[in-house]
Amino acid sequence: MSMYRNKYSILFVLAVCTGFTSCQKSAKISGTISGQANKTVYLGQLSAPNTVIDSSKLSESGNFNLTYKFKSKDPQFLTLQFDNEKITLLAEEGENIKLSAFMNLSNGYQIEGSKGSALLQQLQQSMDNTYRSIDSLYSLYSKETDVLLRDSLLKDITRAYVKQKQNTIKFIVLNANSLAAITALYQKMPNGMNMFEELNDVAYFKMVADSLSSKYPNSVYVKSLNKDVEQQDRQKKVVNMLFSAREEGNIQPFPDIIMQDILSRPHKLSDLKGKVVILSFWSSTANADNNMLNRELQDIYNTYKTKGLEIYQVGLDISKTDWVNAVNTQKLPWISVCDFRGYDSPAVKNYNVTSVPFNYIIDRNGEIKGKNIWGNDLIKKIEDLL
Repeated sequence: MSMYRNKYSILFVLAVCTGFTSCQKSAKISGTISGQANKTVYLGQLSAPNTVIDSSKLSESGNFNLTYKFKSKDPQFLTLQFDNEKITLLAEEGENIKLSAFMNLSNGYQIEGSKGSALLQQLQQSMDNTYRSIDSLYSLYSKETDVLLRDSLLKDITRAYVKQKQNTIKFIVLNANSLAAITALYQKMPNGMNMFEELNDVAYFKMVADSLSSKYPNSVYVKSLNKDVEQQDRQKKVVNMLFSAREEGNIQPFPDIIMQDILSRPHKLSDLKGKVVILSFWSSTANADNNMLNRELQDIYNTYKTKGLEIYQVGLDISKTDWVNAVNTQKLPWISVCDFRGYDSPAVKNYNVTSVPFNYIIDRNGEIKGKNIWGNDLIKKIEDLL
């Protein structure tokens, strides 16, 4: 199984009622999962993940029928679960979505009768292909010892990330008037990072929000998106202030951090002025990718530490034992600090850290020159600043 996440698919069929107003307020989901007689298919709603709306036991030939009744005219994200697999549908009133699959959903399925559901399937297939590619590259990278080959594999991984983001941007632009675009905005990359979290990415959120707000003003999904856009705007203003700030007297161009290392010795971020600093936020218990990124950071640190690079890494752990063990086990050579307040840490709030891993790049003058830069882009930025 991939280390990155569970695979999700879309398995729904909505039968359209024609000629009756009352029928137009429901959607029927029907289809066939061959070779799995007497097993049960469950219908749920994305906004209420623990609620079963309808269920259907497969017939001897694998047929099932489900119904969703709309409480509003807005399209709804529905979930269809079979065995341990779950897919998402984007259903509208009166749609007749039909699904066909053999044995399970992970082997692929065909869907018709719902444009929104077909878009979600297209988006998921694109991400699954990228996940498999990056998973394979990371596997090779972790086993490779040759420095040049490791660097080549990192370049391949970076290209895969960039290509997937470009494809997703194209999807968003072409489908900005569909709720399916919201799903694209919140996709995560295989390392757990949000695909769209750069400063300028808020433009895509605004584009979709503007398009959908006039079309579906009462949709709970659109309302949630608008709130997120407002929050991102506030975060962007704060980050822009950090980027544009300059030292005036004793005022630092970035929020200072004072935390203790594993030996309870205090370390002050502002004391590193004169060095190029990677301000890194991580958690020893978040996911395996945090530890893999630390291994990549060690390669960078060992290469550039004698030229003036320092890493100031803030742990977002709650457990001191977990954090200390991780720092010692990984033999992290840089400044590792933690206040054991997790996401309630003042440093997290001051730097608008929404997920880990997360980083800022600070130049020798104490000015922030980059945010969330990884792989070869990070190496290039460091070389430019040293």
